[in-house]
Amino acid sequence: MAADSEHKSISARALGIALSAAALVPHFTTPAFAHASERGYVMLLPTGYYVVGGAVAVAASFLVLAVLPPRLLERISASRLPIGQFGDAARIWISMLAFAVLAILVAAGILGSRDPLSNPLPLTVWTLVWVGLTLLQGAIGFFEPPHMCG
Repeated sequence: MAADSEHKSISARALGIALSAAALVPHFTTPAFAHASERGYVMLLPTGYYVVGGAVAVAASFLVLAVLPPRLLERISASRLPIGQFGDAARIWISMLAFAVLAILVAAGILGSRDPLSNPLPLTVWTLVWVGLTLLQGAIGFFEPPHMCG
């Protein structure tokens, strides 16, 4: 019985802290512009071309998945070659280098120019991550971490 009342007391305190924090959130927040910026971007092609191109790409991918036999997809998936497996030391150095690049980009995004064309953060995100990584993924396949044996 004592453990049950102690559990209810802890739950009531946790609920009180959560409600207090929720009540304070509106006082410390500012508007967020998730996918917007201070100025508009001028697309080089008419918007309709972008919309049609995106719709065709999605429709083509669904069509390919609908037409290909499931066994062929399973064979393709099973025939992947493991590439890019590194030892622990190399993985640590690559991770530290990636973190350093990320820290520099975040600092450039915060402290750098407000112009998205001269700041390396938006250029890196939009060009390397959204476009480059997607194309790399399609070109050489799925990256899979090495299986850890315990």
